[in-house]
Amino acid sequence: SCANKSAVISWTAVFGATAYRATAISQSGAILSCTSNSTKCQIRNLTCGENYTVYATALSNNCESTGNATTYLRTAPCPPGDVQALLDCQENQALVSWLGSRDMISFTATMEDQVGGLLSCSTTASSCRIPNLKCGQAYAVSVIHHDGICPSMPSQAIQMKSVPCIPTSVRASVECASNTVKASWGPAAGAVSYISVLTGPGYYRESCTTSDLSCSFRGLTCAQTYTLNVISQDTQCNSLVSPNVSVTTAPCAPQNVTVRLQCSNNTASVSWAGSPGAVAYNVTAVGRDGDVRHSLVTGTSCQLPNMHCSQTYDIVITPFSETCAGFPTTPYTFSAAPCVPQNVLTIIECPSTVLNITWQQTGQAHHYHTTVRSSDGQVLGCDSNATFCQVPHILCGLTYNVTVAAYSQTCNSSQSSVQHVTSAPCPPQNVVTSVGCDSGMVRVLWDESVGALSYTATLERADGNTTCCTANATSCEVTSLPCGQMYVLTVTAEGRICNSSQSIEVIVRSVPCVPDYVTANVICQGNGLSVSWKESAGAGSYTALIEDSYGHFTNCQSMNDTTCTVNRLACGQTYHISVTASDGYCDSSPSAVIDVDSVPCVPTGVSAVLDCATAEAHVSWNASTGALYYTAYAWSSTFNFVSCNSAGPVTHCSLSDLICGDDYTIQVIAVGDECSSLPSQTEQFHTVPCVPNQIQANLSCASGVVDVSWQPSRGAFSYTAVAQGSGGFASSCNSTNTTCEFTNLLCGLTYSISVTASDDRCTSTQSHSAGLDTVPCKPQGITTEIECGSHTGVVSWEQGEHVASYLVLASSPDGHQTHCSTPTSSCKLDNLHCGQAYNLTITAQDSHCDSKNALSTLQSG
Repeated sequence: SCANKSAVISWTAVFGATAYRATAISQSGAILSCTSNSTKCQIRNLTCGENYTVYATALSNNCESTGNATTYLRTAPCPPGDVQALLDCQENQALVSWLGSRDMISFTATMEDQVGGLLSCSTTASSCRIPNLKCGQAYAVSVIHHDGICPSMPSQAIQMKSVPCIPTSVRASVECASNTVKASWGPAAGAVSYISVLTGPGYYRESCTTSDLSCSFRGLTCAQTYTLNVISQDTQCNSLVSPNVSVTTAPCAPQNVTVRLQCSNNTASVSWAGSPGAVAYNVTAVGRDGDVRHSLVTGTSCQLPNMHCSQTYDIVITPFSETCAGFPTTPYTFSAAPCVPQNVLTIIECPSTVLNITWQQTGQAHHYHTTVRSSDGQVLGCDSNATFCQVPHILCGLTYNVTVAAYSQTCNSSQSSVQHVTSAPCPPQNVVTSVGCDSGMVRVLWDESVGALSYTATLERADGNTTCCTANATSCEVTSLPCGQMYVLTVTAEGRICNSSQSIEVIVRSVPCVPDYVTANVICQGNGLSVSWKESAGAGSYTALIEDSYGHFTNCQSMNDTTCTVNRLACGQTYHISVTASDGYCDSSPSAVIDVDSVPCVPTGVSAVLDCATAEAHVSWNASTGALYYTAYAWSSTFNFVSCNSAGPVTHCSLSDLICGDDYTIQVIAVGDECSSLPSQTEQFHTVPCVPNQIQANLSCASGVVDVSWQPSRGAFSYTAVAQGSGGFASSCNSTNTTCEFTNLLCGLTYSISVTASDDRCTSTQSHSAGLDTVPCKPQGITTEIECGSHTGVVSWEQGEHVASYLVLASSPDGHQTHCSTPTSSCKLDNLHCGQAYNLTITAQDSHCDSKNALSTLQSG
C-alpha cells in the first residue's frame, strides 16, 4: 500500500497450522512482523525507500515451522528534501526546487491557496516553475516524486506569498482650510503596507508609506492640481500602480489689500488684487467693540460705511471657488476717527509736583494730547498713548485748567470739557530743632507756608518707626523719644485738598542711652583698672567715673571704644564705678554703680620663729588692706620651696616640711578677690640641725675607753653623745667636731650610744643608736679549795654579765704551771704538785676583750 506505509503478505495454507506469522527484515536488520489465523496479514510502519526480505512461518501449539519460502518487498520512496520556493515579483510566478533521487522517474510540485485552489508543475529535473499565481494569496508548497510503482508522501509543506493586489477605491479630497489632500483606498489582499504618491506642478512629488488605509499630504500650494497613485507592498514585492486620481487645492488669499478712511463720515474704502480660481469675495470688518460689517462682491473692491468712532477694525477678505472657501487674507488693521475723551479726572500727587490726568475713551485712539493752563498764565501739556498722563513741575499754591483731545494717525477729536484743579501748599522752610538733655524733649520750629491750614512734624528712625507732632502754629514738641536714636525730621503743610511735600530733612539725635553691662577688671600688675561696657546707642564718647573709699574721684574717657583704663590705683581700696555716654551735645544718665577692689597692699612686719620641737617655722606679719588671705612662701639655699596660706584674713601661718640645717628666705603676699599684692620684704631663718648619722663606737680593750664618731650634720655647731647603759647607767660627752671619747663607762655592760646636733637655738632629735659591750669586769668573790685525794684544786667566782668564758692560770714555786677554762663560775685545776702554794690569775673574757686579772692563791695538799 503506497499511501499508508504497509504491505499485505499472503501464502498458501499448510496442514496442521493453527496460525501463521509473516516477518519482514530490512537491509539494516530492522524486523517487523504480523500474525494471523488466515493466509494473509498486514505489516505496518514500513520505512520509506527500504528493501525488505519477507517470509512466512506456520504456528501450531508451541511449535513454529521454518521460513523456507521468501520474497522481496520495495517500499514507497521517501518525500523529497530541502524544498524551496522563490517568487518572481515581476512575472508573479513561483520557482520550486528540491533535492531528489536519481532513480526517481518524475517529480510533481503543488501549490495550494487559502481557499483550496491548486496549481502544479511536473518534471524529471529538480525544479520547475508554476505561473499565473493569484495576487495576495498565501500558498502551501509541497513536492512528491514517483519511482514507477508508488508515489512518495508529499514533502513538508512550506509557505509562500504571492504579489500583493493593486489597491482599489482610491480617492483624494481637499481640506480647504489647511490645503491638505487626504488620500484613502480600500484594502488590498496580501498587502502589509501602502505607498501613496502625490505629484504636482514643478516636479512636485511626495510619498507616504503607511500600514493604514489613508494618508494626508499637508502644506500644498493653493490653487494647484495634483495626481494621486497608490501601491501595495509586502516584505518582498510591490503591486502594480493604481489608476490616477486628480484633485485641486483651495484658492489663494487675495494680495495687496488697501483701506482708506473718509474721516468726515467714517467710511472705509477697501480694495485688493484678485485670486486665481476665485469666483467671489467676502469682505468682513470686525471692530474691537464687537461691531461687524460684511460685503459679498464678485469684484476686487467695496465700501464699508458708518464705522464706529475711535474703534480699531480688522478687515479680512476670503476668496471662494466653485467647491471650496479659499485662504483669507491676513487681517488688515485700521482705526476710525477717535471719539472725544470723556470723564476727565485730575489728581495731584500731593507730596510731589506731578499732576495725574485720566479720562475714559469710547473705542480706540492712537494717542492723546492734554493741555494744562495755570492761574498765572503758564501753559503745560503732555502726550500719551494711554488714557492717562502726568504733567510734572506743577507749582505749589496755583489753580490749573485741564482739557484732553484724542488723535488717530489721520484724524483728531475735539477738546474735552474743562476740569479745574488746585495744587498743594508749599513745603515749610527754615526748620530748626532743639533737644532738652535732661528731659529728652525735642522742640521743632519752622516758617509759615502759604495756604497751609496745619502742620505735621515727623521724626523717622532708620528702622521705619516714626514719631509725630501736629500744630496749627509754626512749632511743636515731641516728648518721650527713645534714647540713642538718630531721626530724620521733616515738616509738611496740610491744605484743603493736598499736603505739601516734605521740608528739607533735618537730622535729630535723642539723648544717648545709659551704658549697660558695665564691668571692671583690676590689672594686677601695676594696680590698674580696665572698665568696659556695651556700646550705647547714640554715643560718640564715654566717661568712666571712679570713686575710691575716701571719696576721691578719677576718670577715664574713650572716644570710639567701649573700654578705658586707669593706672596706678591706691592699694587695698574699694572703688565705685559708673559710666556715662555723650554725643557731644548731651550726656546720658550714669550707669548703675559697680564696685571693684584694687590690688591688696604689700604685707609688712614679716617675722619667722622656728619651733625646735616640730621643726616648723611660725610666720607672722601685719594686716594688709584689701587682703582676703595671705600666702607665705620660703625658699632655701638648696632650692627647696615651701608655702602656707592663712586661714582667711588672720596674719600668721606655719611652714612645715622644711629641710634640716638649711637657710631659708621668706616673703608674704596678700591675696585679694582678683589680684595678689607684690611680695613683702624678705626675712631669713635657719632650720633645726640635721640628725647625725653613721654613728660608730670603738672600744679600747686595754684602757676601756670608747671612741665615738659620726658624719657631720648640716647646720650643727656642736654635738652631744650619750651612752645609755643596760643597767640604767648613762654617760655623755660633748664635742664641736665629729668624735667624742667615753673614759668612765662601767665594765661588763651593754651601752646604746646616740648623738644629737645643736646650733645656737635648737638641738636635733637623737640619731640612730650604736650598741657596744664594755670590757668584762674583773672576776669577784674568788674562793679556792683543794680536793686532797685527787690533788685537784677547785676555783670559784661570781658570774659576771656578758662574759663568754673564764681563764684560770696557776703557777707554783717549783715552776709547775697549769690552767683551766670554763664559761661557768668555777673550774678545776688537775694534777697539782703536792705541798705547793699556787698563785692564781682569773680573767673574764668576751668575744673582744679580756678583763683585768683577779689574783688569788691555792695551797695544794
